[in-house]
Amino acid sequence: MDQQNHNIVIGDFNLHHPKWGSDFTPAHHFLAGRLIGQMETAQMDLITPKGTETWARNNSSSTLDLCFMSHALTRRVESCTVNDQLESSSDHYPIQTDIQLTVEEEREPERRLCWKQAEWTLVQQRLEGELEQVNIDNIHTTEGIDQAVEQLIEAMQRAAQAHIPEKRWSLYQKPYWTPECTAKVKEARKARRRWEQRRTQANWEAYNNACKAKKAQIRRDKTQEWRSTVGMITEHPEQIWRLAEWARKPDEERNSPPQFPSIQDQDGETQTTPIGKAKAFADHFFGTQVEADLSNIPGTHIPPPREANWQVSAIEIGNIIKKLKGNKAPGPDKIPNCYLKASSSLITPVLAPIFTQCMKQGYCPKAFRQSLTCVLRKPQKEDYTKLKSYRPIALLNTLGKLLEKVVAIRLTGIVEEHNLLPATQMGGRQKRSTLTAVELITEQIRHIWHYGNNKVASLLSLDISGAFDNVSHARLLHILRMKSIPAWIVHFVQSFLKDRTTQILLGSFKAPQTPIANTGIPQGSTLSPILFLLFMADLTPLLETANTSASGFVDDTNILAWSGSTEENCALLEERHRQCEKWAREHGAKFAPDKYQLIHFSKAKTKHNLAAPVKIQGFETHPTRELRVLGIWLDPKLSWGPQVKKAQARADTNRQSIERLTASTWGATFTKAQTMYKAIVKPAMLYGAAIWAAEKHIPKRIEDPLNRAQAACLKRVLGAYKSTPHRTMEMESGTAPIREYLQGMRCQYAEKTSAYPAQGTIQAATQRIRTQWERRRRPNRPHMIPQKEADLKTSQEILAALEQREALREQANTGDKGKKKQSQAERIAGHLWETRWNQKPVRPGAPPAARTFGREKPVEGEGKRQAIPGHHPGQTRYKESDKMDP
Repeated sequence: MDQQNHNIVIGDFNLHHPKWGSDFTPAHHFLAGRLIGQMETAQMDLITPKGTETWARNNSSSTLDLCFMSHALTRRVESCTVNDQLESSSDHYPIQTDIQLTVEEEREPERRLCWKQAEWTLVQQRLEGELEQVNIDNIHTTEGIDQAVEQLIEAMQRAAQAHIPEKRWSLYQKPYWTPECTAKVKEARKARRRWEQRRTQANWEAYNNACKAKKAQIRRDKTQEWRSTVGMITEHPEQIWRLAEWARKPDEERNSPPQFPSIQDQDGETQTTPIGKAKAFADHFFGTQVEADLSNIPGTHIPPPREANWQVSAIEIGNIIKKLKGNKAPGPDKIPNCYLKASSSLITPVLAPIFTQCMKQGYCPKAFRQSLTCVLRKPQKEDYTKLKSYRPIALLNTLGKLLEKVVAIRLTGIVEEHNLLPATQMGGRQKRSTLTAVELITEQIRHIWHYGNNKVASLLSLDISGAFDNVSHARLLHILRMKSIPAWIVHFVQSFLKDRTTQILLGSFKAPQTPIANTGIPQGSTLSPILFLLFMADLTPLLETANTSASGFVDDTNILAWSGSTEENCALLEERHRQCEKWAREHGAKFAPDKYQLIHFSKAKTKHNLAAPVKIQGFETHPTRELRVLGIWLDPKLSWGPQVKKAQARADTNRQSIERLTASTWGATFTKAQTMYKAIVKPAMLYGAAIWAAEKHIPKRIEDPLNRAQAACLKRVLGAYKSTPHRTMEMESGTAPIREYLQGMRCQYAEKTSAYPAQGTIQAATQRIRTQWERRRRPNRPHMIPQKEADLKTSQEILAALEQREALREQANTGDKGKKKQSQAERIAGHLWETRWNQKPVRPGAPPAARTFGREKPVEGEGKRQAIPGHHPGQTRYKESDKMDP
């Protein structure tokens, strides 16, 4: 198949695979892997949306009919859906794929500076002179502030343009092309002309041979260029992460910017021009408003505001700049973070008085209220003519984000000091995380089961439509005043939200400035998260009753109800949802019942009706058997089967970052590949394991699938044979087995969160349930001791022993100098691994490598088979005499 042409492959493949089937496809045919490999070789993308049912018979259904297209065509797909109108009594559904055939004229890419080639010394010298023209003497008025900010931006732009070259764009540049490729192309063209002149069998064979030689040469050069590039990049630690991130992305996300098909606007009209599409997106993203009921605001007693420091120093701004990521995309000012970091010592003395006056006067400069909005496709959507198939990404001015960060630090300090947020709100706050939010839910469920005498719990997951975009400014400012937020912060927030503008970016097309409606808060701002938390602060307390509790993580809200039956739980959830509707009317928010999800939790097999529905208008979905909460999948018995399957799927997806970048004879070295596995694949696979692997003895149903996933990665890292035992690969690569690593993660999580305020919130919630049932029915029920307490004790004991032994090794001057510091989880896992290894009986006659934990040459001075906790293979040493002891 010629990769340079536009190709389409469709048909009934009759193959099963999670890539096009559901996430929980039980098994896949071995030919499916070959098909995927051949399509990737041909540079073809899968167009059929994941999980689309294309075949059904009796009670069975599956995804058998697939559509593949070349990269160049993928971006022009408008829709790929089942068309019921074409149904012809077959058990295979007709699939209709629409492709945009009209191609918009490509615009010349906007000129950009190549910041990687910046001569920072020259830029700083030029900037030092340009900053003298910034007038900071007349910044006591809002007009003076705007003028100073504009002068500062222009000064930085002039200094950069003077000494930083522009990027050079080329649509024809091929890095793999060599003179040999050019020669082979010329030979093939000559052979073709000879055959056209004299159509003999010899000329035809010569032409075919020349074409084969040309393709082989290009293929060799492409392979060589790719392998040499990978080898060169993986030698630099700062580049390997970007390359690994690129490698695990789907093909359609690594290609050129998307082509936008005709778009249906909110009025149902089809927009075909770039300006019409931009207007449709602007109306969709920023035009929809929900009027808030503000009738309870007039006449409300406003408490006096608190005091807060509005002085800003150059040191404070410099500390914020140090923590910035240098590769973030800039906003309309075209000043990236790397420029701020390189010129921090020059610009902070200028920014400090400007920021001080902004905070003192409660004013956000006009330049900081401008943004760029990039429109990106959501992956695996059926119809890309619909506005809902796209999402906006806001790019803000970097200097403005510095000011917003300073204000956010002040506001967050006041909020946490005076407890102005509900304790069960876990999002966007220090010493709280997604894991503590899920732990709050699971611990309550376990306590309900333990103390409630076969009680049942039900969880309703809510969804707020356009959460940040529908924040009512009037209601938000009223909330700030009611919580006694300093007046200058309230005024700054009011100015920050007023008269904002943006420009819609559709590929290379940039629309004119578009005003944003006076509602919503920008999602890309560092100030927006704390503002949204304050806006949502009144919701969670409304949902707390004797038999219900609520928890939140930013805009994700979950209501947990418990009683003797699922029907009673549903009634409790319906009553609490009416309070949500009342809150939404007052705050101008809009819930999306069609995206709600309900799940019942019960340990009983047949006692409870796990199909009992909640009667909420717009919510017609039956209770689910698995529910995703902040990236962790819950099931009715908390057996974690769906979560383990998703963990395997994550490992398979992220393993591509290793498979694409390394092989037995080329690519990343063993050390780099091992680092990629430990830093990329393993964290993705074991995300949240401290919650879903929290049992005292980790069951085989959790351990075995994860062991297989780890072994598949280690085979690639080591270049091992397919039949190599797991134990051998773990020892050779210095990778702890899954069981020990899960225990290490639990111990680390218990140690880390023991002093978190979220831990007190979890204990208070579980204590309330325990007190409720002990007082009512079962006073003699033994107390439930969470496994987390045992993990904390284990962690403290192991870490104390490790520190003591490491101190002894340092005194004996036998420690490993320059050794990379390990995490607590790795150290604890290494200790547990070595302990289990040494407890196993030694097979008589086994070689020393099978009888000792480690691979390095033994060293005198340490006892017989005495493990040094915290040291992985190749780091524990033994006496030479121990090698002969059976």
